[in-house]
Amino acid sequence: MANTALNGAGRMALLFSLAFHTDAERRELDQSLAALTVPDWAALDHLVQLNRIHVAALNWTEKYNLRIPDALTSAWLLQAERTRDLQRKRIAAATPVLAAFDNAHIPWAILKGNALAEEVYGCSAYKPMSDIDILVHPEHLDQIFRIYNHHALFSALALSRKSPRDQEKFSHHWPPFFTRDLHCIFGTHWGL
Repeated sequence: MANTALNGAGRMALLFSLAFHTDAERRELDQSLAALTVPDWAALDHLVQLNRIHVAALNWTEKYNLRIPDALTSAWLLQAERTRDLQRKRIAAATPVLAAFDNAHIPWAILKGNALAEEVYGCSAYKPMSDIDILVHPEHLDQIFRIYNHHALFSALALSRKSPRDQEKFSHHWPPFFTRDLHCIFGTHWGL
């Protein structure tokens, strides 16, 4: 996308959401923020809220010592702390389940957002994520199902008295499995 495709608040939100910046983008962030007007700040806040990029926006603001109105910074800090708290709870809930996989010698890999968070963005809570997607071998599904039951994970499909295991016949993943407190949702995939 060319730099002219977005301007003002839209361009700022896009730049805030990037994992890294070129030197030109870094300069653009600084110059564009200095040029924002009151309505642009409101639009930027709306886009940061809509795209849930509070942590990323704050990380870049701090790294580059950018000037953001205090009202926005305060609101973003509040949302960022909620995001970090949810990520801490998600990791705490997932850890014993994944440790059980390790203890049972079940190979697994984290997919998508959680896999990229630290490696690409340098922050496990760079944006809110509701689930942890894992990739497993299909021959371990019986063991995984027992581990999920042992840790009291449940599938919403079970509410309709259907077995989440039925999806193995036609899909490459189970429906989501939830912890009882809803702090962690597992997406279990055996294909991509």
